[in-house]
Amino acid sequence: MIDQTKRLVTKIRRELEQPTTWLFLSKLSLPFMLAGIYLGIVYLFFEWRTLYPLIGVYFFPPLGKETVIPMGVGFGVSPSLMAFSIAYVDIVVGLFFALNFDLLKKIPFLGYYIKVVEGNGRKLIRNKDWLRKFAFSGLVLLVMVPFQGSGAVTASVIGRLTGLKPMKVWLSIIIGAITGCIIIAYFTDLIIYISKINTILAIIVLILVFLVSYMSYKKYWKN
Repeated sequence: MIDQTKRLVTKIRRELEQPTTWLFLSKLSLPFMLAGIYLGIVYLFFEWRTLYPLIGVYFFPPLGKETVIPMGVGFGVSPSLMAFSIAYVDIVVGLFFALNFDLLKKIPFLGYYIKVVEGNGRKLIRNKDWLRKFAFSGLVLLVMVPFQGSGAVTASVIGRLTGLKPMKVWLSIIIGAITGCIIIAYFTDLIIYISKINTILAIIVLILVFLVSYMSYKKYWKN
């Protein structure tokens, strides 16, 4: 038993001496470290009791940025903080996929999910030629617009299918996430401001935006 333990320790030491092992561990741990740092900053300087649950529910569909951000702004979180918090989730998830995409495909359940997204991504590219022709800007739009099938995970997979380099895919996720979240957060703040002056006007604006979004979705995205 002691000899087996010694052999195992020796093997682990040899593995740790390999540069590729440290590179692998760095790629795997960096996104978690960045997430932990931000959660620590939120705990120290902001209202973590409100932000933590909102960040948590963002991981569970069908709740997306178009739902979670207005909830946060409605609860009194500043639009800029709410927008950055949700964008940061997409940014960290995008980095994790950019650095560990091939590894993630080998993990049970998650690998299956990625393959499903890959299949849907190929169909998406066939139906929407602009995603291949304008791959970078297409991915920015894919992350920015809060429609079904959009987001950092889908953008990561489709970015690989279009041939973009991992860091370029991640950059598109950063731009799309920050832009989309800021628009949603400050639009919500505007609606709240209008509702305090004229509730009917705020409802009319919401209905108009909903109709325009729905028509755009049916015409340019779903079809």
